Amino acid sequence: MNTVLRISESLSLAFHAAAYLAAAGGDTVSAARIASDLGVSANHLAKVMKRLAARGIVHSWPGPGGGYTLARPPAEINLLDVYEAVEGPLETDGCLLEDCPCGEADCPLGAFVKRVGREFAERLAATRLADFPALKVCAERRTTR
Repeated sequence: MNTVLRISESLSLAFHAAAYLAAAGGDTVSAARIASDLGVSANHLAKVMKRLAARGIVHSWPGPGGGYTLARPPAEINLLDVYEAVEGPLETDGCLLEDCPCGEADCPLGAFVKRVGREFAERLAATRLADFPALKVCAERRTTR
């Protein structure tokens, strides 16, 4: 799918893995199980989960019987938390070009880019893992195994 908004593969994986853990209802889930159910690379998942753990979004337990759980209830984790764990602070200002040649005041897209950036940040902040539509799908997938 080609859309105007580009989400990195790592961020998409973080959103889905966090939603998956929210659907697990507090159970510890192995990285292998998450990767298998989401159809993703276990190595890539491990890198993303390390970032989420470093920011206190998930807890991790190594070794046999180890895995991941959410560090807080799904209603207390918003998608902006997940975004910033993976991508760093969300920039809502600035030019589409690295070094703005036209000056911010004269930029034909500057005000639009700022508005869209703010709206995106607000939407991520307002959306909790408990609201994520994938929760029902993940929960159903887990109970049918």
